[in-house]
Amino acid sequence: MSENGASLPLTVFILPAAHGWNLLRPSERNGSYDIQTLASLEATVPFLRPNDNLILSLPVASVLAQRFRLPTVDPADFPEMVRIQIEKALPFSPEELTTDFEVIEQNESESVVSAVAVRNDELAELAAPLLQSGNIPSQVTVYAAHRATTHAPDGRALLIYPEGEQLVSAVTENGKISLTRMLDGIEPEQLQADLPQLTLSAELQGIDA
Repeated sequence: MSENGASLPLTVFILPAAHGWNLLRPSERNGSYDIQTLASLEATVPFLRPNDNLILSLPVASVLAQRFRLPTVDPADFPEMVRIQIEKALPFSPEELTTDFEVIEQNESESVVSAVAVRNDELAELAAPLLQSGNIPSQVTVYAAHRATTHAPDGRALLIYPEGEQLVSAVTENGKISLTRMLDGIEPEQLQADLPQLTLSAELQGIDA
């Protein structure tokens, strides 16, 4: 509560889950989060409050993650260089995409960055239940990035976990996502068959697998 008695905004997360979406709201009891699993994004709307600070995390299927090596360490050069690299990698104009990037590592002459892009029309379609109800996210992130920060903040890692009815994989470096992929199945034999291809894909991106 604020000094005048009004409720302060609470940061509420909407995250993709194995069966639908998870709504995470700070608990009033012990500082942790209360978690509700709901079948769809639309089903989260009745549980949102007008003063919520809403953060929406996108599933891997909605984004493209790319790893770029840039010949500069000047942060002022990154946005334009990342834009050019994304234009080369995707058959869409910059106006059709929303992008963001993070620095994975640097040396004296170059930087390695993690860039994520999502098509604006796909983002609008996915978030439509929130937008139409007036619940505008203050921030849009990628759930794989949350996983990377929490489970593998240092070094390289391969994360495999469920989103919706599928398994996804994310190769991470120093807590940043470098490569994402939807997997073909959930059986152990299928995962074993997928691992060599995941390793090859990482190596082609310049990641020491």
